[in-house]
Amino acid sequence: MALEGFINARKKLPSGSVYDVKFSDLVRDPIAVVRELYGQLGYDFTAEAEDRLRTFLSKHPNGRYGNHSYAM
Repeated sequence: MALEGFINARKKLPSGSVYDVKFSDLVRDPIAVVRELYGQLGYDFTAEAEDRLRTFLSKHPNGRYGNHSYAM
């Protein structure tokens, strides 16, 4: 199963080399998620980076192609 392969491969990676993001968090507050990711990677989330991300998000609004509902 692909998921088992992923889990086994992930276990072999150095600690701290994977950063998990919940999709619901990314959709709810992408700025906060990216700010936290920058921090985890050791980068400064500058005002310029935030402005560029906000510009991108304004040009690519959530739901611009309609809404989808996923269930598992």
